[in-house]
Amino acid sequence: MTASEKYCRNVTKEASSTFYLASLLFPPQQRRDIWALYAFARLHDDFADDLTDTEKAQLLFTQTRETLADREVRHSELLWPEFWRVIDTHQIDMKYVSDLLDGLESDLAFTQPKDKAELHHYSYQVAGTVGALCTQTFGVRGKETIEHAVNLGIAMQLTNIIRDVAPDLARNRVYLPVSMMAEHDLTQQTLTENVAETRVRAVLAELAADAEALYMASVPHINDLPKDCQHAVRSATALYRGILQKVISLDYDVSDRVRLNLASKLGVVAKSRKN
Repeated sequence: MTASEKYCRNVTKEASSTFYLASLLFPPQQRRDIWALYAFARLHDDFADDLTDTEKAQLLFTQTRETLADREVRHSELLWPEFWRVIDTHQIDMKYVSDLLDGLESDLAFTQPKDKAELHHYSYQVAGTVGALCTQTFGVRGKETIEHAVNLGIAMQLTNIIRDVAPDLARNRVYLPVSMMAEHDLTQQTLTENVAETRVRAVLAELAADAEALYMASVPHINDLPKDCQHAVRSATALYRGILQKVISLDYDVSDRVRLNLASKLGVVAKSRKN
């Protein structure tokens, strides 16, 4: 294992136990590819979320754009060898890389989404693109299959947004659309005082319905992927969907971060193999 491959694996493992568990279900080569893409996304996401040094974060994004424009300019020898290997091997559409970077960089100058259309666009940028990129590493180029992979990514991002209202608020970020909050007579002060307030739950329920609709429409198309990749994608989807179902079972009380314990995760993975 090269230093770059080890770096990408460790970034994935440390950043998300849910995603890492699902990644282990891929065949070795696809797993390695997924780690490289995830490490690229996670590195920039972490910097965008670091509120202590936005100047350093902006420098990272500038350096990344320099490297994407001229791959000889490498500011990190740990990330780039694996990243370029994946791009070259699978002839990845760089539009998705650019859109992903745009979405992550937008958090440096965060503005609350005006409406659901803006929220869905942001979710496409930071997560739907990852679905498209991963699908291309599987050798799939069909437009419809990629569209459903994008929608699964959006559903997963909406799940994260619903679950993470409290920690996002602690960073002075509210991803709930302005129009939805206004419709329910909500303010950021209301959220701060009681994230489990009835009106907050009503907004989350509406977003959860959007996410569930995307899951329902896209899950059947996992069967369009290569057979040796289906279990991993189905498991990843079921794990995120399991988090959403747990939020629903708690009547959208997200005052404490909702998680699936290891036993629950393993149960989801086992069940996904049968489907």
